[in-house]
Amino acid sequence: MEDEEFEGIEYVINIYYKQGDDLHSYLKSKKGDAKKALLAFADGIEANAESLEKLVKLFEGKELIVSSSRNRYIYLDGDKETLEKACDEGLIDWQEW
Repeated sequence: MEDEEFEGIEYVINIYYKQGDDLHSYLKSKKGDAKKALLAFADGIEANAESLEKLVKLFEGKELIVSSSRNRYIYLDGDKETLEKACDEGLIDWQEW
């Protein structure tokens, strides 16, 4: 992140949204083969789980707060340096408002 002092930034986990849309994409890429599409879908879910596990390990000994999970996004707060490192490692994103 370039401007760590900017107060209009929220950190967000972008793991999962619209499972039907995702499966549809896999079905298209696998030419309608349901078994191949479901296996590819499962691989994506496993990759997301691994990202969450890495995120938790990164915050070991540091503060991590889920500040909101009421809509389709999961917003985080906590140790700013570690949040920025998580962004740099591609584990989370940040949004500027």
